[in-house]
Amino acid sequence: MMAHRKWLYMVVLLLVGGALACVGGPQKPSVEILAPPTGSQVALGELVEIEYRASDANAVVRVDLEVAGQVVDSQNSPVPEGQPTMTGILTWGANDPGSYTLIVYAYNADRTASDPVGVNITVGEKGAVPGSTVTISLIMPGATRTAGGTQTVPSADATATTTRPASSPAASATRPPVAPTPTTPPPPPTATQPPPPPTATTELANLWVENYTSVDICEVYFSFPSEDWRPNRLLGGARIYAGQSALWTIPPGNYDLWALDCAGNGLVVISNQPIYGDWVWEIYPPLPPPPPPAEPITLAVHNYCSEAIGELYIYQPSDPTNGPNQIEGYSIPLGGSQFFGIESGMWAVDAYDVGGYWLDSMPPMEFPPGNDPMWNACASG
Repeated sequence: MMAHRKWLYMVVLLLVGGALACVGGPQKPSVEILAPPTGSQVALGELVEIEYRASDANAVVRVDLEVAGQVVDSQNSPVPEGQPTMTGILTWGANDPGSYTLIVYAYNADRTASDPVGVNITVGEKGAVPGSTVTISLIMPGATRTAGGTQTVPSADATATTTRPASSPAASATRPPVAPTPTTPPPPPTATQPPPPPTATTELANLWVENYTSVDICEVYFSFPSEDWRPNRLLGGARIYAGQSALWTIPPGNYDLWALDCAGNGLVVISNQPIYGDWVWEIYPPLPPPPPPAEPITLAVHNYCSEAIGELYIYQPSDPTNGPNQIEGYSIPLGGSQFFGIESGMWAVDAYDVGGYWLDSMPPMEFPPGNDPMWNACASG
């Protein structure tokens, strides 16, 4: 009987202890590294992209990538309150060759960290690591693009800083507008609405950057609108030569983008750009500044014809219609004058009588700013 009570007492203790364990400690999120596999090799200067998937019973709010105890990249959930599943890519580039352990942590809304998950990466000298996983591919514009991969793209060195293409492709006649050159790094634009959260899938987007300028691009930045600018995505001296392109595989979503030449001059800034599937960012030379505005001048027309002027056309030679009748409903009598406000530049004048018969014409003539010209109709006849 005593043995039976002891057994019953132990069962009760186990049940109570299990219940307390279930409600006691905080629940941790979980995270897994989808790619690359541990033991992967890359060349110095190549970006390593860690593709992850994090989950939590409530919500994942942040995922960090650590190397040697330092956070080298971090992504916040695009949804402020977090999301049950969060996928994305964290990037890192080594400054020196060697073996590195990259560790990923996920954090839930309670700021509870997941258990660390790591992957070992070996970084070799530039061009000395066979079979390395290239995460940025430099290619020529116009190469075949395929959604979801780069299998048909010719292989290229991710740092490609020694072989310059023979010539740059001609820029299109119609170019997208280019933002003014920023003198200092602009703050990340404020998003008008939060970007859509990355979907719980391994589907990624291809960001193609095509350099149609006459200079090399040495700095490329892209990040979610809700985040600060990320580090330069071109590492280890990599650049996009004039006439070349680069390809990044990134999580789909809305991005802010910024590109600079090798002198630190901003080329273009794009805000809140949706990038899904394949998206091509064509970077063209800045458009030339517009000509200065023409100064207003006054053209005096004196009628020395034998009759009244009933139609008067003042037009630029490039206008095939000769413009409207400047004295519609009126006339300039014999010996009379009329004054017209025009801008400096090239102008021509035609005069007709009230019946529509031609009287005289002034051939195209350049009127410089600061002078008020005069035309004496029929004075030469």
